[in-house]
Amino acid sequence: MCYSKAYLKNTGAITCGTTMKLNYEISCCNCGLGPDKTGTVLMTYNENSMQGVIDDSNLKQLIKEWDSILRDPEKEKGN
Repeated sequence: MCYSKAYLKNTGAITCGTTMKLNYEISCCNCGLGPDKTGTVLMTYNENSMQGVIDDSNLKQLIKEWDSILRDPEKEKGN
């Protein structure tokens, strides 16, 4: 796979009250990597304090796995 040529693409956003949900997918025009690598980032804030809270744990995990594959491409071939 062409992981070094892949990029993150926003596929939609939904806002409801104090919450915003961003959907994303990883895409690569060379190898078609994409739809199986999708996720959501959830952002909420407290109206009184205007403090934001971002849940991007899925994206962080995806980046961690991606970084591991870039360092060891043979691991990806084994899967």
